[in-house]
Amino acid sequence: IFNLDRQPVSDAKLEDMAIAMKSRGPNGIGLVSRDMFGLVHCALHTTPQSLEEKQPVTDNESGILLAADARLDNRDDLVNKLGIPGKERNTLPDSTLILLAYRKWGEGCFEKFVGDFAVIIWDARKRKLLSARDAIGVKQLFVHKSGNQLLVATTIGAILAALPHPPGLNERFLKQLLRDQYHLWRNETVYQGIFPVGSGGILVAGETIEQKSFISLDPPPKLHYQDDDEYLEHFRELFLEVVTANARSTTPVGIQVSGGIDSSGVAAALKHLDELSGPPAQNRYLYSVVTDTFPRMDEREYLESLAERCKPWPVHTLLGEESWPLRRDRGGELSPRDQPWTGLLWTSARDLALMAKNDGCRVILTGNGGDELALSNPYRYPQLMFGLPAKDLAKEWKHFVRNARSGSTLSLFASAVSGYVRTNYSPAILNRLKKVRDSFVKPREN
Repeated sequence: IFNLDRQPVSDAKLEDMAIAMKSRGPNGIGLVSRDMFGLVHCALHTTPQSLEEKQPVTDNESGILLAADARLDNRDDLVNKLGIPGKERNTLPDSTLILLAYRKWGEGCFEKFVGDFAVIIWDARKRKLLSARDAIGVKQLFVHKSGNQLLVATTIGAILAALPHPPGLNERFLKQLLRDQYHLWRNETVYQGIFPVGSGGILVAGETIEQKSFISLDPPPKLHYQDDDEYLEHFRELFLEVVTANARSTTPVGIQVSGGIDSSGVAAALKHLDELSGPPAQNRYLYSVVTDTFPRMDEREYLESLAERCKPWPVHTLLGEESWPLRRDRGGELSPRDQPWTGLLWTSARDLALMAKNDGCRVILTGNGGDELALSNPYRYPQLMFGLPAKDLAKEWKHFVRNARSGSTLSLFASAVSGYVRTNYSPAILNRLKKVRDSFVKPREN
């Protein structure tokens, strides 16, 4: 909570927000208030470094308060650049690394992070609030301005808990949702006046409120290998690195699998890594949905093949026809409260997560997004413009523009244009393009 009129924050409101998020804090809830600013953190320890972590982080020397829902995957790079000595390199919590990075680089720290994060920072000396969300948008972050009060939270429910009355429903959003259209999804929510911070976005609030992007789509280094096998080996190295980072856990790790190559690839990669490093300290579990009613849709054959490769990992299956939303969700007791679920099988995903929770898992790996990345419209990835010569760009330009529908995509599009200009033409117009990019994610008034 940030009171823009500098009035003291109500501890009762902070406690209401904490209650709304208590299911996310099995390892404790921290609450700190400093005059016009208050912060709540709900702890869920998953990584070795998080076990002794205490949040919100308070830095008396700089006057900074910080709370983060974060997993940083480039810790080695960060501790080197920050000059962290000895044993602390392996034991410092990710939230402390974020604090040290902010003290060193200011707002520029966020572009140096690799991983999933939602961060809220109160810089008391500058009387400035910063909220940032990872570039992919894995972590959620929402904002609402009501009069002289700014609310920021990782759940909409926490924002609702701090308001005297719930805001009205966003009818335009709901109408598009019922038409199976999602153009507004990245920039609006089901509630009027509650907006998501964009992927790769920074919300800065002080004398003014602005939202900008830290994403920089600089031209990627061009790879020149002798044959396809070398490209595949490079991809394999990156893929194993990503699986290693995501499986960093002090609890058992679950993997949701189907017949697809994406989730099966994640599971097989983790098994391969375990074979290289020896028996894992924590158990692994496979979870999948099967069906008896629709044999042509049943993926047991693929699951059994993967289970054979991943022995002795336990395999748990869920009968899909017993978990259909219209059968399970009578009366709405299972309905999520923040945003509408759009997948037809969302109850299956929820039931698999509950199975994993009962097995002690706090980290679940999936292949979500693999099909979209491999099979979706290539014009939704404006960075592909980097490899186009000018004569081809003139032909393809309109297709990239047509597919840049949402504010987040437009921001990426403008960043890609900046990178293309930097690579192929004079950089004189880059600053103007950056201003255009930031204008796409500017905050909206209530």
